[in-house]
Amino acid sequence: MKHWKERIIRAYFHIVRMVLGINKKKVVFISFGGKSYSDNPRAISEALATEKTEAEIVWLFINPTDKKCIVSDGIRCVDVSRPWRVRKEIATASVYVNNFALSNLPKSNKQLFIQTWHGDKAFKKVLHDEQGWPPDKVLGEQIPGMCDYAIAGSDYGERQYRSAFLYKGNVLKCGMPRNDRLILQDEQEKERIRKKLNCSQETQLLLYAPTLRREEAQKKVALEIKQLDITKTLTMLEERDHCKWICLMRAHPKMVGLSYQGEDERIVDVSEYEDMGDLLLISDMLITDYSSCAGDFALTGRPVVLFHADRQEYLKDRSFYFDMDESPYYIAESQEELEAILSGLTQEKAKQNCKEILKFYGDCETGHASETVAKIIKDWIER
Repeated sequence: MKHWKERIIRAYFHIVRMVLGINKKKVVFISFGGKSYSDNPRAISEALATEKTEAEIVWLFINPTDKKCIVSDGIRCVDVSRPWRVRKEIATASVYVNNFALSNLPKSNKQLFIQTWHGDKAFKKVLHDEQGWPPDKVLGEQIPGMCDYAIAGSDYGERQYRSAFLYKGNVLKCGMPRNDRLILQDEQEKERIRKKLNCSQETQLLLYAPTLRREEAQKKVALEIKQLDITKTLTMLEERDHCKWICLMRAHPKMVGLSYQGEDERIVDVSEYEDMGDLLLISDMLITDYSSCAGDFALTGRPVVLFHADRQEYLKDRSFYFDMDESPYYIAESQEELEAILSGLTQEKAKQNCKEILKFYGDCETGHASETVAKIIKDWIER
């Protein structure tokens, strides 16, 4: 049945291209399977829009009607729930940009496929690196000629492409496009985001962003926050710094949400906020567990702490690329350890720690990755 479906899709691509051809100016983007206008594809799309080019930008969304009010003017939004329409868009596109693993599509040599992935500094093993990954499950990246560029911001990220994707193609280590603004730190942009979230400039922001839990994701239930006492943490920070702190609480994109039993007006659930990058940009501190956003946040030079109260339980489901205790990260395995770390964590210590984290990954972020990839696309469609 699977082989018949693949044959039908290939025949469809062939017919569509034979009838309609490839639109040399069309660039198709998708982020997190169409869930949001975000991440590396968004950064590249917006950089491309500023280039002097006649690119026709198309975005694939789960709810395209809802996205029309947030995407840039001139972008065409397509519903991913219409698979044959989506395949037609990809079949006739000159460029295709994705941040999930590529499917085994009948790509033309007149097309440019770019893989940006969504975690350049992963802790947990993924895809072919992960125990239990079906050996016969083929990713688009491991098929010669399917992926033209994989975008990375570190030596570590390149190694992950080679092992997790079995990828042998070009890795462009220009930086992760989504991270450009974490380096450039546009104060006006930060102010706009804070206003959107009703956060004053005087308020300190703690971002709590735990990663995916497969069991809760499969059951479609919220992840219950048990060991971390957010209220106690905020109170401790306010007493330490003599200013107001609030917590922005963010669920992983594949989770239905987070559940916290305590009632505290200082805790704001931002799981439905469109782009995680906005939250990283404005936050004064990050607490996560096993999310690669920790490595991204290190680019800001601000405090980042890993909360691993459930590590042994988590390891029953996932495995790590390295020994966490041998890494430069500050790690707390209990509320008491977290408070002890935070009580002595100065801005200077945090800044030095972030430098050590970036060195650990072999960071090569430039702050101009979006521009670099956009120019590659521009050159391709204008060739």
